Amino acid sequence: MGQRHEPRFSVRNLDATVVTVAVKTAESQEPITITGVAADVSATGLRLALDDVPPKGSQVALHFQIPEIKVDLMLEGVIRWVQPKDRKSWWVGCSLDTPIPDVALQDMASHAIMDRRQDDRLPAATPAKVKWELSTDVTDVVVKNYSLGGCAIETESPVEPASDRMLLLFESPDKSESVQIPVRVVWSRGTRFGCSFLSNRGYLQMRKFVESDSQAAEREKRAAVMSQRFAPSTKWRWIAIAAIVVLSIQAVHMLDLPIVNSIRGRMRSMFDSTAPEQPGTSTRTVVDSASSSDPDA
Repeated sequence: MGQRHEPRFSVRNLDATVVTVAVKTAESQEPITITGVAADVSATGLRLALDDVPPKGSQVALHFQIPEIKVDLMLEGVIRWVQPKDRKSWWVGCSLDTPIPDVALQDMASHAIMDRRQDDRLPAATPAKVKWELSTDVTDVVVKNYSLGGCAIETESPVEPASDRMLLLFESPDKSESVQIPVRVVWSRGTRFGCSFLSNRGYLQMRKFVESDSQAAEREKRAAVMSQRFAPSTKWRWIAIAAIVVLSIQAVHMLDLPIVNSIRGRMRSMFDSTAPEQPGTSTRTVVDSASSSDPDA
């Protein structure tokens, strides 16, 4: 199975999308058209809800439209998988020969048609300031929610962004600690902006200022549960070690292979040769051996 290389985002408003799939068949020169909507979208693929089922592996032409934001794309692709959705429609996975332009994906996200969020966002109501990359003006904002990937901020009045990058400025109430977090604006709607962190540290830096006591307690509770789930107790750890040792000893005693016996014999002979001789032992051994081999000796 092919692996997906692009993140796929769910479509919030299915009715806003219109997809017409034209399937070429060997029986007819005219392609068969099937209508439906897009359920999720990536740059290189679509998951569609169609009224009829196209053959798996067939080459298709797609007319992808979002009239509300004037997205009108002609795409080509291949049907990769088909699953029943209900009695009258089908889920269909389609890979695209050419990727969807990023500007179209941005438009879908900025108009709340597509959700590009991959992490759960936590509510917040923390004041902060922003400074646009190409401007010296500082604007007061409120952080409305945040996640591992980014945050949403709100201004008192509509603001025309000077660029798509800005600094989020936080300061503790006693002004003993401050931080500047670089972010990129991924969508904007009047007084509200969606931002993504430019580094992995952004989330940790922001969390110090926006996390509520209840959110901190919940996070610590989850961390404790995970540590108990994956860390075995000391008692069971020592029981497991003891069982392994006992089984290993039994396995060694059960071995009765020629090579093991040979090693044991060599070890015995080595110990016998290094043992000190007792007085008179050597003479008696030689005499007994000679008498047993030659009766006339």
